Amino acid sequence: MIKLFRKIRHQLLTKNQMSKYLFYTLGEILLVVIGILIALKINNWNENNKNRELEEQYYCRIHEDILQDQERIDQLLSYNSQRKSDANQLLRIILNEEYNTREILLQYIKTIRGSSINFEPNDATWEDLKSSGNLKLIKDIQIKKALNNYFKRLEPLINTNQVYIDYISNQYFKLTELSKQTGMVSVELATDEVGVAAFKFEKDIIEKLKEYEIDQIPEAYRDTFFNLAYNVAVNMERRTQLFGAIKEEVLVIEDVLGKKCLEVH
Repeated sequence: MIKLFRKIRHQLLTKNQMSKYLFYTLGEILLVVIGILIALKINNWNENNKNRELEEQYYCRIHEDILQDQERIDQLLSYNSQRKSDANQLLRIILNEEYNTREILLQYIKTIRGSSINFEPNDATWEDLKSSGNLKLIKDIQIKKALNNYFKRLEPLINTNQVYIDYISNQYFKLTELSKQTGMVSVELATDEVGVAAFKFEKDIIEKLKEYEIDQIPEAYRDTFFNLAYNVAVNMERRTQLFGAIKEEVLVIEDVLGKKCLEVH
């Protein structure tokens, strides 16, 4: 094609047809410009298609993250319910006043275990969008606004929940310190079946530890257990309300993104 154009130009020059030559040259330039514009248009079309596909992928990826948030908050609500039940049982044992150390300590372990877990939203895709500069790919302004509000509304709920976790942690450390002062920390380890296994005591020692009991625990120790059980019960009730508020936020954004994900597919 290029050889043909050259041949035509050459013929026009040799025949001294300058006006036709100039006209032809302008035509060539025009063709080149049109070709470049078409190429740019195709390139933009391809780029827009890629961006649209990526945008659709982001909607569904964020939706998957939110579904994990929903699963996680349901687990935490279940944990809280169990911890509250365990705390009530510990109170019941102490108030009954017919208890032994092993019974209280075992129930205490059930009550405190897992009580320091907070909710952490799965924001991996959202953070990727912001850090990579791809947030501009999200063309649906309402979705973008809803996601931004979602993470903003979660923050104070999570922070408040952490305050309750820290409070219970302080109660736990007070009890741990008292355990050390009274020399009863060894009893706690001995009565915890998991603890016994974890420390890999020899068989004869394990049997003796299981038999080891103190009929009456010190009053200060008992009161500390009581305070902890009471506070955990109240604490878990408040945290259940906070997790409930988080779940409401999760369900709202899950519904919005679920519909959007179906729409783009």
